[in-house]
Amino acid sequence: MWGVRAVSVGQCQCPALTTGFARAFEGEAVNVLSHLALFVKKLGTEGYRPVIFGAPGCRDLTHDELSVVSSVAAAQLGQKCLRNMHLQWLLGRKPSYGLQDTADNVADLFGCFDYRLSVTQAKTSRSMINRPFTVYTGGLMRHGQYKNDSPRDAHSQHTTE
Repeated sequence: MWGVRAVSVGQCQCPALTTGFARAFEGEAVNVLSHLALFVKKLGTEGYRPVIFGAPGCRDLTHDELSVVSSVAAAQLGQKCLRNMHLQWLLGRKPSYGLQDTADNVADLFGCFDYRLSVTQAKTSRSMINRPFTVYTGGLMRHGQYKNDSPRDAHSQHTTE
């Protein structure tokens, strides 16, 4: 998820990110990172609703991040219907075939290096409230801070800069 968050704030050339991907994906690091960046860009530009990412370095997942991971995990398992349900929830509309293919490509690239995603133990945390976040929508990034104490309303009541 740290790669998705870094890409979402435009940090594709961050030395920590490129070094980490080089260690994890060896000679395919640039290819994997470019597919991941395309996936995040499509999520931010094709949807009817903003996708909310946690601050880089934060250990907890937002609900949107959990769905991003779940969509790729479903793609790895060949569960296209489940992948599309997560993508549809993220976008607020039916995902394009291009986005579906991009999710599959990311899943395949991670799978080639035996990185199998699983969300059975993942969950969002109440501690995400009052944490910084990034909203990626329409190709634009906005940063903000949650302003309420209810985990149910954390994504609907926030401020952005």
